[in-house]
Amino acid sequence: QPILSLFDTPHNNNQCRRQIGHCLAEICATLSILSPSDSDDAIKTIVAAISPKCMESDVESFRLVTSLADRAPIPLSRSGAAKNLPAVFQTVSAAKTSMEIMEALIEAVVFVGIASHLATS
Repeated sequence: QPILSLFDTPHNNNQCRRQIGHCLAEICATLSILSPSDSDDAIKTIVAAISPKCMESDVESFRLVTSLADRAPIPLSRSGAAKNLPAVFQTVSAAKTSMEIMEALIEAVVFVGIASHLATS
């Protein structure tokens, strides 16, 4: 929770948020080996916390989803959090789009798709 709250701290710049997101993804990946149920809970908490930011087209939140899907694909799918993400992605504000936002969104969608495929293979 404390690291997740740092991710949402308004005074942190995007580079700082990106690095915090990488830390969160690595923690989830490590937890998936040590304690799968704790990993699932952590991913559910993270996705629930960043979903509203994703709906507001927050680039770093999309990048965090991408990092989670890349570093902890099985726990992301197993936790059920990946099933909620398509609905989140569909509600992205069209009024706030830019090339950077579209790139981050598409990357997140692709990585979540790959994670879902890996989990079912």
